[in-house]
Amino acid sequence: MKLYEVSNCLRDLLCNLNDEGGELTDAEIELIDSLQEERGRKIDGICAIITEWRAHIAVRKAEVDRLRAGIATLERNEKRLKEYLQANLEKTGEREYQSPLWKIWVQKNPVSLQPVDEDASKLPAEYQRISIEADREKAREYFKANGQPPAGFTANQSTSLRIR
Repeated sequence: MKLYEVSNCLRDLLCNLNDEGGELTDAEIELIDSLQEERGRKIDGICAIITEWRAHIAVRKAEVDRLRAGIATLERNEKRLKEYLQANLEKTGEREYQSPLWKIWVQKNPVSLQPVDEDASKLPAEYQRISIEADREKAREYFKANGQPPAGFTANQSTSLRIR
Protein backbone atom coordinates (compact mmCIF):
# COMPACT_ATOMS: atom_id res chain seq x y z
CA MET A 1 0.00 0.00 0.00
CA LYS A 2 1.06 3.57 -0.66
CA LEU A 3 1.10 6.16 2.13
CA TYR A 4 -2.03 7.90 0.91
CA GLU A 5 -3.85 4.54 0.74
CA VAL A 6 -2.81 3.66 4.30
CA SER A 7 -3.85 7.13 5.53
CA ASN A 8 -7.21 6.91 3.75
CA CYS A 9 -7.87 3.42 5.11
CA LEU A 10 -6.95 4.48 8.65
CA ARG A 11 -9.11 7.61 8.41
CA ASP A 12 -12.10 5.63 7.08
CA LEU A 13 -11.73 3.00 9.80
CA LEU A 14 -11.56 5.62 12.56
CA CYS A 15 -14.53 7.53 11.12
CA ASN A 16 -16.61 4.34 11.03
CA LEU A 17 -15.71 3.56 14.63
CA ASN A 18 -16.71 7.06 15.74
CA ASP A 19 -20.04 6.75 13.89
CA GLU A 20 -20.83 3.41 15.54
CA GLY A 21 -19.80 4.67 18.97
CA GLY A 22 -19.10 1.15 20.21
CA GLU A 23 -16.19 -0.61 21.78
CA LEU A 24 -13.27 -1.76 19.66
CA THR A 25 -12.87 -5.45 19.03
CA ASP A 26 -9.47 -7.14 19.20
CA ALA A 27 -9.45 -7.46 15.40
CA GLU A 28 -10.13 -3.73 14.96
CA ILE A 29 -7.40 -2.82 17.43
CA GLU A 30 -4.98 -5.13 15.62
CA LEU A 31 -5.94 -3.62 12.23
CA ILE A 32 -5.46 -0.07 13.52
CA ASP A 33 -2.09 -0.99 15.02
CA SER A 34 -0.90 -2.63 11.80
CA LEU A 35 -2.06 0.36 9.71
CA GLN A 36 -0.30 2.77 12.06
CA GLU A 37 2.91 0.70 11.88
CA GLU A 38 2.69 0.61 8.08
CA ARG A 39 2.06 4.35 8.00
CA GLY A 40 5.02 4.95 10.32
CA ARG A 41 7.32 2.91 8.05
CA LYS A 42 6.13 4.86 5.02
CA ILE A 43 6.65 8.23 6.75
CA ASP A 44 10.12 7.15 7.96
CA GLY A 45 11.03 6.08 4.43
CA ILE A 46 9.89 9.36 2.91
CA CYS A 47 11.80 11.33 5.56
CA ALA A 48 14.92 9.26 4.78
CA ILE A 49 14.58 10.09 1.07
CA ILE A 50 14.10 13.79 1.82
CA THR A 51 17.20 13.77 4.06
CA GLU A 52 19.22 12.01 1.36
CA TRP A 53 18.09 14.56 -1.24
CA ARG A 54 19.06 17.39 1.11
CA ALA A 55 22.56 15.90 1.28
CA HIS A 56 22.72 15.67 -2.53
CA ILE A 57 21.55 19.30 -2.78
CA ALA A 58 24.25 20.44 -0.35
CA VAL A 59 26.94 18.60 -2.33
CA ARG A 60 25.74 20.10 -5.60
CA LYS A 61 25.56 23.61 -4.10
CA ALA A 62 29.15 23.21 -2.89
CA GLU A 63 30.15 22.12 -6.39
CA VAL A 64 28.38 25.15 -7.89
CA ASP A 65 30.23 27.43 -5.44
CA ARG A 66 33.54 25.77 -6.37
CA LEU A 67 32.83 26.22 -10.08
CA ARG A 68 31.77 29.85 -9.59
CA ALA A 69 35.01 30.56 -7.75
CA GLY A 70 36.94 29.00 -10.64
CA ILE A 71 35.02 31.10 -13.14
CA ALA A 72 35.71 34.27 -11.14
CA THR A 73 39.43 33.44 -11.09
CA LEU A 74 39.52 32.91 -14.85
CA GLU A 75 37.57 36.14 -15.44
CA ARG A 76 40.03 38.12 -13.28
CA ASN A 77 42.97 36.54 -15.13
CA GLU A 78 41.39 37.39 -18.48
CA LYS A 79 40.79 40.99 -17.41
CA ARG A 80 44.37 41.37 -16.16
CA LEU A 81 45.81 39.99 -19.41
CA LYS A 82 43.62 42.29 -21.51
CA GLU A 83 44.65 45.30 -19.41
CA TYR A 84 48.31 44.25 -19.73
CA LEU A 85 48.00 43.88 -23.50
CA GLN A 86 46.14 47.19 -23.87
CA ALA A 87 48.68 49.04 -21.71
CA ASN A 88 51.54 47.72 -23.83
CA LEU A 89 49.81 48.68 -27.07
CA GLU A 90 49.09 52.19 -25.77
CA LYS A 91 52.65 52.52 -24.41
CA THR A 92 53.98 52.34 -27.96
CA GLY A 93 51.17 54.49 -29.36
CA GLU A 94 49.57 51.64 -31.28
CA ARG A 95 45.79 51.37 -31.44
CA GLU A 96 45.67 48.02 -33.23
CA TYR A 97 47.65 44.89 -34.01
CA GLN A 98 47.10 42.22 -36.60
CA SER A 99 48.66 38.79 -37.11
CA PRO A 100 47.59 35.72 -39.09
CA LEU A 101 45.74 34.53 -35.96
CA TRP A 102 44.35 37.69 -34.36
CA LYS A 103 43.21 41.20 -34.99
CA ILE A 104 43.05 43.37 -31.89
CA TRP A 105 42.35 47.07 -31.44
CA VAL A 106 41.67 49.60 -28.72
CA GLN A 107 38.24 51.15 -29.04
CA LYS A 108 36.51 53.85 -27.01
CA ASN A 109 33.56 52.70 -24.91
CA PRO A 110 30.26 54.62 -24.73
CA VAL A 111 30.23 57.52 -22.29
CA SER A 112 29.13 56.57 -18.79
CA LEU A 113 27.53 59.34 -16.73
CA GLN A 114 27.56 59.17 -12.95
CA PRO A 115 25.85 61.71 -10.67
CA VAL A 116 28.32 63.88 -8.75
CA ASP A 117 26.29 63.49 -5.56
CA GLU A 118 24.76 60.13 -4.62
CA ASP A 119 21.65 61.94 -3.34
CA ALA A 120 19.46 61.80 -6.44
CA SER A 121 16.99 64.30 -4.94
CA LYS A 122 19.55 67.06 -5.65
CA LEU A 123 19.45 66.33 -9.39
CA PRO A 124 17.07 68.23 -11.68
CA ALA A 125 13.61 66.60 -11.73
CA GLU A 126 13.94 65.56 -15.37
CA TYR A 127 16.87 63.28 -14.42
CA GLN A 128 15.18 61.58 -11.49
CA ARG A 129 13.16 58.36 -11.40
CA ILE A 130 10.48 57.81 -8.84
CA SER A 131 9.89 54.28 -7.61
CA ILE A 132 6.92 53.37 -5.44
CA GLU A 133 6.88 50.08 -3.53
CA ALA A 134 4.48 48.50 -1.09
CA ASP A 135 5.66 48.77 2.53
CA ARG A 136 5.03 45.15 3.53
CA GLU A 137 6.67 45.49 6.93
CA LYS A 138 4.35 48.34 7.93
CA ALA A 139 1.36 46.35 6.59
CA ARG A 140 2.50 43.34 8.68
CA GLU A 141 2.65 45.53 11.79
CA TYR A 142 -0.88 46.83 11.05
CA PHE A 143 -2.09 43.24 10.61
CA LYS A 144 -0.57 42.16 13.94
CA ALA A 145 -2.16 45.10 15.71
CA ASN A 146 -5.63 44.87 14.13
CA GLY A 147 -6.03 41.22 13.14
CA GLN A 148 -6.91 42.04 9.54
CA PRO A 149 -4.87 43.28 6.59
CA PRO A 150 -4.88 46.97 5.66
CA ALA A 151 -6.73 48.17 2.57
CA GLY A 152 -5.09 46.94 -0.61
CA PHE A 153 -3.53 43.87 1.02
CA THR A 154 -4.67 40.28 1.45
CA ALA A 155 -3.44 37.95 4.16
CA ASN A 156 -2.08 34.58 3.07
CA GLN A 157 -0.52 32.07 5.39
CA SER A 158 0.86 28.81 4.12
CA THR A 159 2.18 25.78 5.95
CA SER A 160 5.34 23.79 5.45
CA LEU A 161 6.67 20.51 6.73
CA ARG A 162 9.68 20.57 9.06
CA ILE A 163 11.91 17.52 9.42
CA ARG A 164 14.69 17.15 12.00
